[in-house]
Amino acid sequence: MEVTVIGNNGGYPRENGTGMGMLIQNGADIILFECGPGVVSKLQKFVPLHKIETIVISHLHADHFSDLGVYRYAIQTHVRDKMRNKKPNLYLPEGSIEKLDVLFGRISENYEIISISENSQFSEGKFILSFMEVPHSKTKKCYAIKVETSSKRIVYSGDTGYCDVLKEFAVNADLFVCEAGVEERFKEFGYSKHLTPKQAAEIAIEAKVKQLLLTHIYPLTSYEVIETEAQKVLADAKIAIEGKTYSV
Repeated sequence: MEVTVIGNNGGYPRENGTGMGMLIQNGADIILFECGPGVVSKLQKFVPLHKIETIVISHLHADHFSDLGVYRYAIQTHVRDKMRNKKPNLYLPEGSIEKLDVLFGRISENYEIISISENSQFSEGKFILSFMEVPHSKTKKCYAIKVETSSKRIVYSGDTGYCDVLKEFAVNADLFVCEAGVEERFKEFGYSKHLTPKQAAEIAIEAKVKQLLLTHIYPLTSYEVIETEAQKVLADAKIAIEGKTYSV
């Protein structure tokens, strides 16, 4: 599998940065995790938009889904021009599409909506997708996401506070992409909702993952600071660099 980081910014994009987005590829099978601000533009550097047949959104916060509203116009154009013969599958937490329809105006007409819930599992090409609810918002459910093939396993944390169940979900992952945008000195700000780099590294060690990439970095936070804090716990922890492809 290959993982391309489209965007790694949490909250809002930094200058020339991009909201949350990550491309997972295994041959012809392609999945987009998250579709935050700027993702539709940057995504086209790596794959034509009409080639995306599966999109997965971890939760309904705008830094993770806002570009769905403009992606719909690409879908309409591609269907009109016969570049696409079916709407892409859009995986969303239960109850989310009703809110998106209000926000964007019947956006559900442009996607095949698939509702996700705790322990749900789906097949997309050679990928197996599974989900686990993690603590983040009192009003919006958020899910960690696992994507597996016959030989590899990638786990993405979604947005989450510290929790033991995430260690179990990520166990033995070949790649663990984990939110870690809150500096240790601001950990009270993220308490129960977000992880510090130190916490992300601790989870990675206990889960015995092979590789840790840090994402969801706030715009006013230095990438170097985040990476250094994580490396005090796990020496080979790295920032998930925008535009970089990682082989798994």
